[in-house]
Amino acid sequence: MKKSMEKKISEPEEELKSSEERLKKIEEYEREDSLYYQPFKDPKTGKWVPVASPFYEEKRRLKAKIDAIQVELKEIQERLSQLMRSL
Repeated sequence: MKKSMEKKISEPEEELKSSEERLKKIEEYEREDSLYYQPFKDPKTGKWVPVASPFYEEKRRLKAKIDAIQVELKEIQERLSQLMRSL
C-alpha cells in the first residue's frame, strides 16, 4: 500500500515539475523580449495601452494546474503519513 501511495505521489510530482519548467521558460522569454512589458500608444485614441503577453492564457492555465497539483500532492502526502503512523 505504501508503494502504491508513493507511486501516486511520483506521477503528480513529475507533472508539477514539467509545468513549473514550462512556466519558467515562458517568463524568461518574456523578460528577454521587453516589448511585452512596455505599453504602447494607441494611434486611434492616443492613450497608453499595456501590452498583453501572447502567453497569458497558457501562463494562467499552468498556474492553476500547479496550484491544483500542489493541493493533490499535499492530500496524498497526508494520507501516506497517516498510513505510516498506523503501522
